[in-house]
Amino acid sequence: MGPKIKKVLLTALILGLALLPVPYSASASTVGVDISYTGDNVVFWLMQQGDEQAVLLPDGPNAIDWRWADTAHFELQRGVSYTFYWWVLNAPDPNIDAPNNPSGFLGQVVFSSGQPTLLSSDSWLVSSDTQNWIPGQVYADNSGNWLDEAARQAFQAANPGVTESIWWYWKDYTTGSGQIDGISGQAAWIGLGPYVEGNDFWVKLEFTVPVPIPGAIWLLGSGLIGLMGLRRKFMS
Repeated sequence: MGPKIKKVLLTALILGLALLPVPYSASASTVGVDISYTGDNVVFWLMQQGDEQAVLLPDGPNAIDWRWADTAHFELQRGVSYTFYWWVLNAPDPNIDAPNNPSGFLGQVVFSSGQPTLLSSDSWLVSSDTQNWIPGQVYADNSGNWLDEAARQAFQAANPGVTESIWWYWKDYTTGSGQIDGISGQAAWIGLGPYVEGNDFWVKLEFTVPVPIPGAIWLLGSGLIGLMGLRRKFMS
């Protein structure tokens, strides 16, 4: 068999593999998403799909106790944009008699598709009126490390010798475990403005569920790369 015939047969084989139909299931059109959050110290939330009107979501069992996160599972449509809103109210906390009363929010979004986890940080927006959104001010991470020097000084002035954040310290003091369970230690407590002001505020997170590249496209790409390699070989 001559080199030209081999080339034609190999080309046909590669293109044939690339154009094979790829099985598709209904489940491939959605992605499982787990959203965990808590707010100091009362939090309500809403979800908006695309341009539709936002809908109020059911309160979690820990909506009025920031020491425990609430987690909800969603099956979200691929290629669709979603916006989640949380309303954080700094109501008096019946569980803790803290020397100062900041407000804060902590959260994460985990995708079953392998998309990077979204952690509350300055990429999540905050607002006092849902009209003007700004990056959230980061106070401390869920591992107890202060990330805001002014916040650290304000808390330690009332609690000499305490190095952890107020949230880590008071949760550890009342439950024996400082980190909020179910949320990454790298997630950050965020808020609106200086830590000591304790404002009520809104949190907003927007993301689009990714659409995977079909397997046939990957095969076609591999086939084209293979053809380029063959072309170089036969031209040399």
